[in-house]
Amino acid sequence: MDIVQPFLEHVKGNTWCIVTKRSRIPLFKLEGGRVVLIDSGISTTDRGGIFSLLAQNALTVAAVLTSHAHVDHIGNHKALQKEQGSKLYMTLFDAAISENPLYAQAYFYGINYRNVIKYTATYLCHADYLIRPEDEFIDIEGARFKILRLPGHTAEHLGFVTPDSVAYLADALLSDHVLESVRIPYCISCALDLDTKNRIGKMKYDRYIVAHNGVYENISTLVKRNIDNILSKVDIIYKIADHYMSMEQILAKTCAALGIRTDSIYKISSSEQSVRVYMEYLIEEGRLVQRANDGIIEYIRTDCT
Repeated sequence: MDIVQPFLEHVKGNTWCIVTKRSRIPLFKLEGGRVVLIDSGISTTDRGGIFSLLAQNALTVAAVLTSHAHVDHIGNHKALQKEQGSKLYMTLFDAAISENPLYAQAYFYGINYRNVIKYTATYLCHADYLIRPEDEFIDIEGARFKILRLPGHTAEHLGFVTPDSVAYLADALLSDHVLESVRIPYCISCALDLDTKNRIGKMKYDRYIVAHNGVYENISTLVKRNIDNILSKVDIIYKIADHYMSMEQILAKTCAALGIRTDSIYKISSSEQSVRVYMEYLIEEGRLVQRANDGIIEYIRTDCT
C-alpha cells in the first residue's frame, strides 16, 4: 500500500478510518464536526497529513481513546491535546509510561535512559481521563464506546467498539499483508496473547479494524493465521534448543532461521525481547527447561534432557 497522504475511509455509520501508510486510525463522528479518534498514529510521519486532513474536513478531535502506549499509536496525542484541546483517555499503566521517561525505561528494559529520553520525546503526554480495570464503557458527548480487554501484546492493551458495532482490535491481530512480512511478532506474554486471539475469534461485531492495516467483516481466518504464525515461531525456537544453550545462542540461531538482520543492535535487541517471551511460554508449557551453569542460564528442550 503506497499512500503519500492520509485519507478518510468509510467503515459503517459514523465510523471511519484515517488511513496512513502504516495504519488505520478509527474516527467516530459526533455532532457539529467533532470526532473521537482511537489512537493517533506516528508523530514523525503522520502528524502533518492527519492535521491537514482534519482541517480539510472541518473536523475537531474531542477525544482520543488509547489502545496502548507504543510510539506508533500515541505519537500525536500531545499535539492534539495542545492544539485542539482533545481529551486523552488511557489506562493507568499507559498513563504512567507516557508521562515519565523513567517509567518507560522500566517497560522498555533494553533501552538505556538517555535513549529513552530521545525515544519518548515526541509522545510524552498527560492523560485527562484514566481507564480503570473495572470500566466497561466510555461515554463521550452522547456516544458510548465499549472497552475490550485484549492483553498480551502489551500489559493493558485495549480494543474499543464504536456505537456502530465496529470493533477496533489495535495490535491484537496483524493484517494479512503484515503477517507476510513480520519476522517475529512482539508481545509481552505469549500465553495471554494467544488467549486474547482465541477470544477475538468468538466475538460478534459487524466490522473489525486492525491497526496495521485492514478492515474485515469476518475475522475467523485472520485469527487462525495469527495464532498459527505465533505458534510457528515458538516451534522454531523449540527445535533449536536441542542441547543446552544460552539465551544469546538461541537468539542468534533464531535470527538466522527467521532472516533477521544481525548487524543491527536495534534489530537484535527488539528480537531478543520477543524470543525471550516465546521461551518463557515454552517453559510455562513444560517444553523447555533451564539450568544455571557457571554463571550462565542455559536452556534445553524437555525431551532432550
